[in-house]
Amino acid sequence: MKQTDRKTLLREYKEAIRPAGIFGVKNLKTRKTLIGISMNPPGTLNREQFQLECGTHPDKELQKDWDESGSGNFKFEV
Repeated sequence: MKQTDRKTLLREYKEAIRPAGIFGVKNLKTRKTLIGISMNPPGTLNREQFQLECGTHPDKELQKDWDESGSGNFKFEV
């Protein structure tokens, strides 16, 4: 990749408007839902899922539900 292409892509990424919004992590078994707001909901959901998979999510109750129910019983929504 040329340096000018890289700079152009980087500039476009930084200038892109990201939609702020509300996100949810729903346990389909228990119907509990973690709801939050973010300036970058898709990025936040990615982080939430990564933390749950690694076992390091700060919400201990959500982490416990994830460990007991498994990833297939959760839905991530914007």
